[in-house]
Amino acid sequence: MATTGLPGRTADRALLWSLKAWRGSVDERYWNRFQPAWRDRLEPGWEFIDRASDASGLRGDDAVAAVKSKLAAEHAGEARLDLRSVHPSWWIRALKGESAAVQRTVAAAAPESIRSIIVERLGLDPASIAADRKADPLVLACVCTLWTERLLAGPEVSEADPPVIAAIAGLRPTDFVRVLTLAGLSKIAYLGKPPAAKPGETRRAARRRERMLDFRSQWIEKGSGQTAELGELVKRDAGASKTAAGRRAIVHLGLTTIARLLAIAEPYRVRWALQRLPYDTAKPIRGLMKLDLPGVSRGDLIALEHRVLVMSMRRLESERSLSENRSRGASE
Repeated sequence: MATTGLPGRTADRALLWSLKAWRGSVDERYWNRFQPAWRDRLEPGWEFIDRASDASGLRGDDAVAAVKSKLAAEHAGEARLDLRSVHPSWWIRALKGESAAVQRTVAAAAPESIRSIIVERLGLDPASIAADRKADPLVLACVCTLWTERLLAGPEVSEADPPVIAAIAGLRPTDFVRVLTLAGLSKIAYLGKPPAAKPGETRRAARRRERMLDFRSQWIEKGSGQTAELGELVKRDAGASKTAAGRRAIVHLGLTTIARLLAIAEPYRVRWALQRLPYDTAKPIRGLMKLDLPGVSRGDLIALEHRVLVMSMRRLESERSLSENRSRGASE
């Protein structure tokens, strides 16, 4: 679910921005050329861009230049891969099928923090990384570019991205894990009120219970969308996560939320975002991206998971603010 009226697909946005920059206006005959489903995606986006252009106050060449700059920024993001944003495990996966010469060349050109991982994971001899003679600059440039063909470039997170893409690509790894934990706790709280505090309760247990009480209070609000069918689904999810992940069942339950929301996002953007995660974490997400489940409609399922993610992100922001205020108070 995008947070603006822009289409979620990169190609659709590029088409609309290009229309605005080089054509300026369209009529009914233009929209009739598109298949109904495609037209239904494009028209609201066109209206959004039209309103945004009017609100910007820019006219004539200035308005066209502003739209072209958006296109240029998106193209630059897709044309140049930022390897710093790709988790090292994806480097290893992409390099496994390459020759030892390519592996050593890429390792030599990589940042030190990545180089040591490549050498260790691929079983390279550290002494072999340094070349015994100077390489041809053109060949070196080609090698360092072409090995990344299995990785995807893309612009940074924007307002057109759905919240699930922003959560994966826009958060620090530690905060993303916290979101998974919060999402899992939110779904457990969907099933009922957490048990009361026990004597000698640990600080961690108390924090977990407090989070669940907060989520429970939100679930019982009028209009929260709770149904018996969704309750059964969440119960099945919780059982499956416990079987699959054991002690990390709560995190796995949150990962299920992420996977289902990714199932309706643009596939290219999904792959781009998943490169931020360890490959061993991203790989099982594919198996969880199922929306046709017994006893519940797709619409109800997506609405539930979207609400879970929104609640979790808000809770993360709340906990961050509280932590920052405490830090400031301590320093003062």
